[in-house]
Amino acid sequence: MSLDTFASNPWVQVLAAIGALDLLFHVVLNFWRKLMATVTQQITITIAPAAPPPPPPLSIDTTQVPTSGQVGVAYQGEVNVEGGVPPISLSVTDPQDLPPGISMDGNGNLSGTPTTAGPFTFTVQAQDSAPSAPQAQPAKSS
Repeated sequence: MSLDTFASNPWVQVLAAIGALDLLFHVVLNFWRKLMATVTQQITITIAPAAPPPPPPLSIDTTQVPTSGQVGVAYQGEVNVEGGVPPISLSVTDPQDLPPGISMDGNGNLSGTPTTAGPFTFTVQAQDSAPSAPQAQPAKSS
């Protein structure tokens, strides 16, 4: 049905004359809305938090470890760790490689009084809490 045909319908003209055309429009519109099907569906989207940036690589810094000492004189040095995921533990892979009288704690502090002269080479290992292999770097003390 065209708009001209609709407008020329005598019932439409009567309804328009008494101001009921607007009411008819709303009745017809609501009738069509009730005939139309409505379907709803819940959707769940889970958004994960942003991944944290990877930690800087784990490395051992021996710049604070003096490379010489003297028998009978207190020795002090510090092995530092950079990068990695805290907590980080430090250890000597074979404590018997340290100069006799010198020890290292889990924080990398070397201390003691050497009792034997000679060159000593030992390996320090740092382990962080990230699931990766330990890193090792030799540190020399003579």
